[in-house]
Amino acid sequence: MSVDNVLIPYCIYHSVDPDTRTCLAYLSPPAKTIDAEGNHVFQCMPTPSTITKWKHHGTFIGVRPTLRPIPIGMALFCANKANYFPYDTTETNIVSDPYSLDAECVYFITYTQPTPGTIPLYLHQQGNHSFPSFDNEPPYASQQAWTMGGGRRLPVCYVMTEQTVGKLVPFPVPPGGKGANIRFTCLNGRCVPSNAIPSDAFNNTEGEDMDIETCLVKCNMLVHSVDNQDTSLSILDAVEATVDNNAIIQTVKKGLTNAGVPVLGVVVGVLILCLFFMGYLLWSRRRNGNEKSKRKAHYW
Repeated sequence: MSVDNVLIPYCIYHSVDPDTRTCLAYLSPPAKTIDAEGNHVFQCMPTPSTITKWKHHGTFIGVRPTLRPIPIGMALFCANKANYFPYDTTETNIVSDPYSLDAECVYFITYTQPTPGTIPLYLHQQGNHSFPSFDNEPPYASQQAWTMGGGRRLPVCYVMTEQTVGKLVPFPVPPGGKGANIRFTCLNGRCVPSNAIPSDAFNNTEGEDMDIETCLVKCNMLVHSVDNQDTSLSILDAVEATVDNNAIIQTVKKGLTNAGVPVLGVVVGVLILCLFFMGYLLWSRRRNGNEKSKRKAHYW
């Protein structure tokens, strides 16, 4: 199994007829070809010039559907295709049993929640027609009955694109090709594209760049421990261990410890003064209100 074809492009084609306002979509796997250098290339083919109603809407990068286990934060999706005219995608659902596969499905794995390095793919539905789109509103949205979600259908999934994570390269990877494909980092227990992670994010692999299969093992399958000891940790223990190893936090803690009782006394004193001052303000306001009420009553 080559790590270089774990990520593959998926193609979305749309057919929108302005006369009948019929909106169809087809989510397709890519075509696999061999370029002049002998590299295997996955690509979305342009629609033939003789097919005028279908247009290439866009391409997203998904995880190969046979990858197991499915990475945390992702799910296996089925874009069910009709085996009758007009041969479009009929529905796009999460697969509840990843080991029971259907020949009428185009399968892909992608994120189910907002994730750095992804954009939303909206899963519009109209009757027996699914309309996956990067647009949050389908065509003729105000004039037709569109739905999103319901049952095993999510209203939206989150996908990687060349604009968010970079371009997929042909495989096999050229000699010395480290970083030649999209890299991942373990962020809060999920494999996330490395180039999209915020600089101040907490991650438990210290920013290590990996292919997705290596990330899957290190992030989701190995026991999370301190100093590579075989001791399982809860998330709170993991955070505490990370804090204990943080040089800045340790410097602050050391400074407070060395300051000792005087600093603690000052902090307590300031808190007491603040409480006293707030109590005085409340008492003063109540007293002024009572005096005004008495004067008003005396006047009448």
